[in-house]
Amino acid sequence: MVGSEWSDGTPPRKQDPAVHQAWDNERREFSLSAREEDLYAREADADAREAAADEREAEADAWLGANGLIDESEAASREQRRAERACLRRERESDRARRLSELAETVQEMSSGGNSDYPLASRFAELSRQLFTTESLGGVLDHLILASGEVIRGDAVSVTLRRGDEFTTAAFRGDLAHRLDHMQYEYGEGPCLDSASVTGSAYAASADLGTEKRWPRFARAAAEFGGRSVLSLGLFPDTDEALPRLGSLTFYARGPHAFEPGDRDLGMLLAAHAGVALASTRMLAEAELRNTNLERALESRDVIGQAKGILMARQKLTPEQAFDKLREASNRLNTKLSEVARRLAETGESPLPR
Repeated sequence: MVGSEWSDGTPPRKQDPAVHQAWDNERREFSLSAREEDLYAREADADAREAAADEREAEADAWLGANGLIDESEAASREQRRAERACLRRERESDRARRLSELAETVQEMSSGGNSDYPLASRFAELSRQLFTTESLGGVLDHLILASGEVIRGDAVSVTLRRGDEFTTAAFRGDLAHRLDHMQYEYGEGPCLDSASVTGSAYAASADLGTEKRWPRFARAAAEFGGRSVLSLGLFPDTDEALPRLGSLTFYARGPHAFEPGDRDLGMLLAAHAGVALASTRMLAEAELRNTNLERALESRDVIGQAKGILMARQKLTPEQAFDKLREASNRLNTKLSEVARRLAETGESPLPR
């Protein structure tokens, strides 16, 4: 759906609670895996510091022993403790390697999208295939709006595209999104504009527009219309700051505190997928336009050449004189030169008297 409500006028479709519960569990598993990996990295760093300390202690004990400043039994006892600590470090290192390998397999399995135990990853994998096999802007927007409404539980969602300093709602689901988008364009403030700003953080949200102070005019009007929560993510091809953001993906809800902390991460994933797909689609469209313009230019050149040839043969003109005749006719008739040439080539009638 692009630029209007669904054709049957139905409100945004809510995902099955059981499916969302599975997605929530999966999201938590991703988060736990990341935290566990970070914990192992910290443990490895601590072990490295302990190993370095033991090495310095061994060097000190060797110097003390050489100078008769440490009892042999004490030196042996300290060496034994260092050996025991080294053994424990090796055991921990082996355990970390095993667990990290299991984590990597789990994350790979989750990310592959081919396992029914991970429906959220599967949905993102499906979205990736859809976005990157769709050549039209409308198709990309349709897939994005549908997937966004399924993945994040809100009452409405929209895609804002920017061209320079102008913004337009290219696709939306739910009249709430359409109305609140246009309020932001009218007031020149709001989350969908902030997240699409080149200098912004590519993320803007409010848990309660009824008490929001950052966008006073928009927040007040949105709350009066019935929108209380908003979550907006910027659309951009990659992390290169020199590239302008394409727009924003914005979620709205009628109740306050509607979006959960994990929704931001999911929104970022959706926005990243969409940004790359939209940039690719735009580049494809621009390439097609350039090819079309080139074909038209070549066609016009051929037609002008034919018209010049007709005038040269009939009126005994040089190529320059024939072109001047066509240009004179174009100015007098207020018609494009290529069109004047086309008429002459098709009808054989001179555009101007001899």
